[in-house]
Amino acid sequence: MKTISTIKKIKMLIIASCFLTLSFETYSMPDLGGGGGGGCDPANPAGTTNLCADPCSPCGAACGFATNPTVDQVIDNCPSWEYNPALAGCFQTTNCQTFTAAATTVSIGLIINSTCTDGNVVYFNWSLYTNCSKAATQTGSLATTLTMTGLTIGVTYSYCYTLQVPDGCSHTLHYPYFVGATPLSNEASTLSAKFSENSNQLKWTVPNNDAFASFEIEYKNEDAEWTTIHKVTASERSVMYTYSHNNFSAGQNYYRIKQLSKSGGYTHSNITTLSNKSIVKRIAKTYNLQGQEVASDAKGFVIVVFEDGTVEKQYRNIAE
Repeated sequence: MKTISTIKKIKMLIIASCFLTLSFETYSMPDLGGGGGGGCDPANPAGTTNLCADPCSPCGAACGFATNPTVDQVIDNCPSWEYNPALAGCFQTTNCQTFTAAATTVSIGLIINSTCTDGNVVYFNWSLYTNCSKAATQTGSLATTLTMTGLTIGVTYSYCYTLQVPDGCSHTLHYPYFVGATPLSNEASTLSAKFSENSNQLKWTVPNNDAFASFEIEYKNEDAEWTTIHKVTASERSVMYTYSHNNFSAGQNYYRIKQLSKSGGYTHSNITTLSNKSIVKRIAKTYNLQGQEVASDAKGFVIVVFEDGTVEKQYRNIAE
C-alpha cells in the first residue's frame, strides 16, 4: 500500500465524454491538460529515459478498475513506475504495460507526481498492441482520444504511452491504470530493493504461492535491455524470497520479478529502482578489448575488473 503524507496533494481529473481519461497529482497548482512546453522542442527531446519501451517486454500489468477510481485508490493500490533521478524537463519517456479487457471500451488513466505548474505534459501519445505485434492496432493522444474501442473481453493487450515533460519541471512517479480492465490480481508479487553489504538486496513476497511454479529475477541498467539473472522454484513453505545481486552497474539499476504460473503463463511484479551512483568501487585491473591489461586510466573501450569481483565494460572519452 502506498501513502503520501509529507506533501499536500493537489488533485485533478480530466473528464472527456463522461469517461475518466487522464489524471494528475502535482506538488503545485496544476493546469488542466498538457501544452505547457515552454522551451521544449517536441520534435527533438532533450533526452529519453525509458523504463520499458518494447510492447513485447512491458513493465508489467497496470491497475484495472471497473469504474472510475479516485486518485487515492490508484496511489494506494496500484504499482508505480519511479524515475530516480527525476524525469527532467523536455525529456521524453515511453513505457509499456499490459491489461486484460473487461469491456469492449477501455479508458486510459495516468496519475503523475510532478513539480509542474502549467501542465504536466507537452504531449501524450499512446499505442495499443495485440499478440505482441510490433504494429499498433490503435493509436491516440491527449489531443484526440484516450479511449480504446472494439476490444475483445478477456483478451490481454499491450499498451504503450509516450510523453514529454514540460520545460522547467520534472516527473518522479507514474501510476498508469485503466477503466474497463480486469483489476490487478491480488496475487502479484511486491518487490523491494536496497543496497547493503556491498550488494543489492532484493526481497519479494507472494500472497498466494500456490499459483506459481517459479520466479525469474529480471534486471537492466540505464544502457541495457532486460535480462534474467536468477531463477527460483516456488516454495510450498515460504511466501518471501530474497536474492543478493553483486554484478550491478555503478548507476541506475532496475529490477522486476517474472512470475511463471503453473498453467504456463506469466505476469510481472512492480519495477523497483535502485541508484548505485554514489557507491565507489576500487579498480583491480583494466583490460582492452583484446584482453591485454592496460593502465587504469586508459581511454576508449575498456573492461574494468573491480576488487569486489564485478566486471564492467566502459567507454572513456579519448578527448577527456
